[in-house]
Amino acid sequence: MRVALIPECFIDLDPEHNVKQMVNWLTQLKSQKLDLICFGEAFLQGFGALNANYEHDLKLAFSQDDELFKRLGKACLDAGCGLAFGYIEKDDGVLFSSYMVVGADGQKAHHFRRVSPGWKLGEAFQDKRYQEGSDYSSFDYAGKKITIAICGDLWHDDLLEHFMAVDSDLLLWPVYTNYEIDFWEAGEKMEYAKQVAVLNRPVMMVNSFDDGEDKAYGGAFVFENGKVTQELSMGKRGFLILDV
Repeated sequence: MRVALIPECFIDLDPEHNVKQMVNWLTQLKSQKLDLICFGEAFLQGFGALNANYEHDLKLAFSQDDELFKRLGKACLDAGCGLAFGYIEKDDGVLFSSYMVVGADGQKAHHFRRVSPGWKLGEAFQDKRYQEGSDYSSFDYAGKKITIAICGDLWHDDLLEHFMAVDSDLLLWPVYTNYEIDFWEAGEKMEYAKQVAVLNRPVMMVNSFDDGEDKAYGGAFVFENGKVTQELSMGKRGFLILDV
């Protein structure tokens, strides 16, 4: 299985721009014969799109059957490559932080809802119209069993146990982190590697760039046995291709 992790820059509240970024990468990397390209948490709308005003947040969310996903499916079919990205989902009036995987055939291959609450802001923590998922299952893709976790999901010991119990070959970990690069390199990177060592499988982490107020610096990493085995360092533009 051949995967590209792409820490791309999103624009908050501009899904059309962010879609264009993903489609451009599908086209640009077509010659690489990839099975899947992966973007970070909430990439479709931008991590800073939510503001805890339910009506505002509902308006920016997408349902799984939205026409936009059909467009992305066609782009995958044309490129012969799958696509994975985070987004804010709405389902019967309930909001989730989710991750969509579209296969190279243009069809939905898997869908995951973040199981930890850290994506919510302010009053949204008490608002039952903002919820978490409860499905930890893996899915088969290009000959591998893959598990997905989003950002803070792997920083709760009780949730981590659920991921440990799932049989998979590797775990895909889309995140949004805005650490300063010096802080990350001074030790935080290794804290991430140590945190997921108990999973006993390669963990592929992909972040985003954010040129807005919070300033995120990207980065893509593979963690195995408490170590960083491959990386595209924070601050560097581009992509990390993995043969797994």
